[in-house]
Amino acid sequence: MYRKKNTLPTKNLEDEIRLRKKRFLKMLSLCGGIVSHAAKQLGVGVSGHYNWMNTDAEYRKKVRQIEEDVLDFTESKLHELVQQGDNAAIFFLLKCKGKRRGYSEKTESEFSSQPQEQIIEVGGKRIVF
Repeated sequence: MYRKKNTLPTKNLEDEIRLRKKRFLKMLSLCGGIVSHAAKQLGVGVSGHYNWMNTDAEYRKKVRQIEEDVLDFTESKLHELVQQGDNAAIFFLLKCKGKRRGYSEKTESEFSSQPQEQIIEVGGKRIVF
């Protein structure tokens, strides 16, 4: 059987692609879900990843799980800051997750040369900065 140099039979090619996906997913997880960082660490471009995202439902599902894991980790760090009394973290959490309880962010502006104010309502109190 004649084959071009550097070509693999279909079975070997499928195994190689499966291995590349597995490696990329591992690196993606280690890089906090940042695709360009994972690609750089592996010395590859990002196009393969995006192609797999569009064509492989199982790969896409695993990437989405990595993204959820990153969000969970980040939320846990935010909660740690809230527990430490970090005001910025408290305001951020309330304006993102406390809207149904009346915590909201409103921007008020006037037609003047003065800079725009940002107002956050926290528990009925207005904080202007």
